[in-house]
Amino acid sequence: MKLKRRKFLKLAGSGLFVPVISRGVELPFFVSRSGVISNGLLSGTLGYWKMDENLAIGGNRADSTGNGWTATDVTSLTPSATGLINNCANINTIAKGFSVSTNIDTRAQTTPFAVSLWLRQSDIRAGNGVIAKIVSGGVGWLIYPDAQSPTSKLHWYTTTDANVVSDSLANANIDASAFNHIVAGYDGTNKLFYLNNVNLITTAVAGVNRGTNVIAFGNYSDFGVTTGVAGLFDEIAYFNFMPSVAQVNLLNNGGAGLPFSSYS
Repeated sequence: MKLKRRKFLKLAGSGLFVPVISRGVELPFFVSRSGVISNGLLSGTLGYWKMDENLAIGGNRADSTGNGWTATDVTSLTPSATGLINNCANINTIAKGFSVSTNIDTRAQTTPFAVSLWLRQSDIRAGNGVIAKIVSGGVGWLIYPDAQSPTSKLHWYTTTDANVVSDSLANANIDASAFNHIVAGYDGTNKLFYLNNVNLITTAVAGVNRGTNVIAFGNYSDFGVTTGVAGLFDEIAYFNFMPSVAQVNLLNNGGAGLPFSSYS
């Protein structure tokens, strides 16, 4: 059988090559000069928390990138549980959660970024944060529930450096009986939000404030107290880019999640 030769196009300013394919088709990988296939995720991952530790009482969670951005257990009482991939963090009361160092991302508001995580919520309080970037006097960005309901919709809330607020509702209920995949970020023009592989928000904003304070997992409230959303948190990633549609699909992996060992 005669094989058709595949054409590749070199990306400007890089050693990566992408396959030339038919219009409208997007593949979630690149091919390097050496022929190594890459899905484009690893080099842009600033922090990754598998939450795989097996902790009966609680404790910090390691950053698997090697960058040293430990997720600090704010009460030292957040235990482990069975997660989507191996173990996860069981934030079993709204007073518990994690914080990550102030310096993980202090780039300009116009630079792209994104977070990806798997969440199975248990105690939902309207206004309390699933994940947030704290800034002076408030938040730079925040994912929070719309209502106190097991099947609540989520908001993707962002602010600019000039405190221009964009608060968008993702118009689909979370699944209270399963892990939900969330990808939220900013591509340099639009803020985007995906729930379970469906794009629910694409809204133009001038930028997103990165601030100089911590990222909080499950322990932020806009009521001025340290409470948040309780539930199971797993496979949390922080990127310095906004994943493409194909990469979001890859991260979702048919609802099974993509382990960090598959990032390349």
